[in-house]
Amino acid sequence: MNTHRLSRRWLPLAAAIAVSAQGLTAYAAPAAGAATPEIETMVITGSRIARTELESSTPVQFLSSDFLQQQGSPNLSDILSELPSVGTSGFSRTNSNFATTGNGASTINLRNLGDQRTLVLINGKRTVAGIGGSSSVDINDIPTDLIANIQVLTGGASAVYGSEAIAGVVNFILKDDFEGFRARAQWGRTSEEDNIRSLAALTAGFNFLEDRGNVTLNMQIDRDAGLRSKNRKISANDNPFRSSFVPQGRFSVPDGSNWTYTANNTLKEGFSSAVDGFNRNGERYIAVPVDRTMLSLLSHYDFSDSVTVYFEGTRVQAKTNARLEPLATDNSDAVLPDGTILEGLNINNPFIPAAIRAQMEDLEVDTLPFRKRLSGVFDRSNQTSRNYGRYVVGAKGNVFEDITWDAYVQFGRTEDNTRSETGLKDRYYYALDAIANPAGGNPICRDAAARANGCSPFNPFGFNAHSAASAAYIRNNQFDTYKAELEQTVYAANFSGPVLDLPAGAVSFAAGVEFRKEESSETYSEETRRGNTLSNALSDTNGNYDVKEGYVEVIVPILNDIPFIQNLEAEAAARVGDYSTVGSVFSWKAGGTWTIDDNVRLRGVFSKATRAPNIGELFQGPSQTFPQGINDPCSGVVSDPTINRTGSNFNDPYCRSLPGIAETLRRFGVFVPDPNSDVQSYEGEDSGNPNLTEEVAKTWTLGLVF
Repeated sequence: MNTHRLSRRWLPLAAAIAVSAQGLTAYAAPAAGAATPEIETMVITGSRIARTELESSTPVQFLSSDFLQQQGSPNLSDILSELPSVGTSGFSRTNSNFATTGNGASTINLRNLGDQRTLVLINGKRTVAGIGGSSSVDINDIPTDLIANIQVLTGGASAVYGSEAIAGVVNFILKDDFEGFRARAQWGRTSEEDNIRSLAALTAGFNFLEDRGNVTLNMQIDRDAGLRSKNRKISANDNPFRSSFVPQGRFSVPDGSNWTYTANNTLKEGFSSAVDGFNRNGERYIAVPVDRTMLSLLSHYDFSDSVTVYFEGTRVQAKTNARLEPLATDNSDAVLPDGTILEGLNINNPFIPAAIRAQMEDLEVDTLPFRKRLSGVFDRSNQTSRNYGRYVVGAKGNVFEDITWDAYVQFGRTEDNTRSETGLKDRYYYALDAIANPAGGNPICRDAAARANGCSPFNPFGFNAHSAASAAYIRNNQFDTYKAELEQTVYAANFSGPVLDLPAGAVSFAAGVEFRKEESSETYSEETRRGNTLSNALSDTNGNYDVKEGYVEVIVPILNDIPFIQNLEAEAAARVGDYSTVGSVFSWKAGGTWTIDDNVRLRGVFSKATRAPNIGELFQGPSQTFPQGINDPCSGVVSDPTINRTGSNFNDPYCRSLPGIAETLRRFGVFVPDPNSDVQSYEGEDSGNPNLTEEVAKTWTLGLVF
């Protein structure tokens, strides 16, 4: 699904009420002869030294609060995804339906280098990550209605900000000096009359103690109903193949044929994906629903002209759910704790229809392999509740008039709880291994111990043929549960200002120190860790690290007010970090700006950026995965042992020795993986690597300003 198309089709209907103590203001151009207003300098993302954006050596894109509201979307990722510098995010409402964690989260991926290489700041400060084990910030935790502007820098900025800034920095500046009352409501839907989204926000602020202090409070509630795949022609049907894992079951008699059931639950011989296959897209979301409730408080108080204390606090609760089609299984998913795999349904299974049993007897086979989508057994969809908190206490001011300072303590915490129903592999085995009760002929579970534990036999033949008792036994009130807890603690101090006057101007500097500790834990249910659920086997991850850093940045004016050089200045920065995991890292940048005249400016920076591995990359426990895009080395092998696909393909003899491939070759003469079954069966294992070292990037940025 094209997320850009989705956002453009969304038609907002909005209403806003704004009341301010300052009243209405209008802008008028200065009258002829009037003094030109002084251009305010500020700290622009990418540097700790105050300047205007056009004077910075790297380009910074500004998105104002007015611009954000004009877009009509309460979700920031929809707006940022339109920027040319922003690639496909690892997590968004339009691509997280299949994620095992992080459903409904929104991350930023500058330059398509990966979310983990984009640094997200709030008021120039870091914030805790939103995805377990990662450094990726969930921008759903940023109060949309409280944003003053967004500054986007594409370029290595590790020398200024530290790790994660390889691709760039996105800095969200919040309104911290609001006075008055503002209420805003918004409701909208797409031109297809779906994907309803609404927002209600209140912002109130007041000054106190002779305007020396201010308190700004913001409350925001927004609801996104999500969008089902079946509601769009482009995604309504599971093409080009429908799944051969079907709710009615597909049963393959070795050396015989495939059997399945028609739509009216009549047994038939033969299976066609186009006719009998399952449309997975009929169940899925292409945009998951997200509900958010946010409360933010920003306050500051000027103790004197040179000392201000401030507080920033935000609490967010987000709820979302993903929707997937019922689980696709085959007999190999029924596994006992000792590793015994169900080879197929035994010929004595009383549920086997007479026609299939007769064919098995004619062919003298004892087991019946099958595929079955577990419709009505358990709901594979999941529900996620995510809580976020960020709190900053700091003080800032100036000394010696021109030297500014800012010192603060910051704490952030994210908690993610996700739950979905599942079944157990061993119980699936016992329920499928049915026999006729010698006492009366009714189907029972073969294993006596399983029967004593409540086993009820499972009938896989046809739509909804199983009993409620067998489904309850397989589920066993079992849930795939996931809990992530992330914490971030930061102590930092920064200084900046002019330090030396040169003929071309003042030398400006910035310097600072920072201590940061990151902690993350991810916990799964016991059955999930054991690999006994009808889902991936996943291991817990626990890890932490701390880093001590210091940096210095300087801008040196070289020449000014000479022919072809209105201003020429050089800049440099360096940052040293000491990580408890990878040891010492070093980042630097060097560059400058050349202003030719009032109309033309050249600028450029070359830098070395670094990124330390995150907790998941270092400490993730072994977890089952099914990677995509892997080419089967046996694809295309033929049955004739004298013929190889190439003159030197040494894999072919081995491929022919594999029982499953040998059987396919005997029947069809060639092995070509089924894109709906064999390709999905590739299995692997992901885990962290504690021996990783830091990434290093060399980046350069050149610019021309007219």
